Amino acid sequence: MPLPVTSSYAQRMLELEASNSDVAQLAGQIAGAIKSEYLSQSAEVLVQDLFAHLDPVARQEPGCVTRLAMWLQKLADARALSHAQVAKFVTGAVGQGGPSAVVPL
Repeated sequence: MPLPVTSSYAQRMLELEASNSDVAQLAGQIAGAIKSEYLSQSAEVLVQDLFAHLDPVARQEPGCVTRLAMWLQKLADARALSHAQVAKFVTGAVGQGGPSAVVPL
């Protein structure tokens, strides 16, 4: 079951769309793919986490894609996403995150 479209989700999507429409599209793809029934977090917490990881990608902050990848991997470990989906989403974020988006751990 994908993330429900809550009022906070809709507002955050509008804000992200205004700053970077490609990252907003990626956010929508991730939200649509998450199987929230496999997670113990509420939809509101998942929405907060989603935008906490994608807003920095839109701003091209250093290490933003590395942090996003780690969060997505946690979702895959919980079976809320497949590993193939994680790879697809990370690849999409790399193209948006700027030259310092991926940092070695």
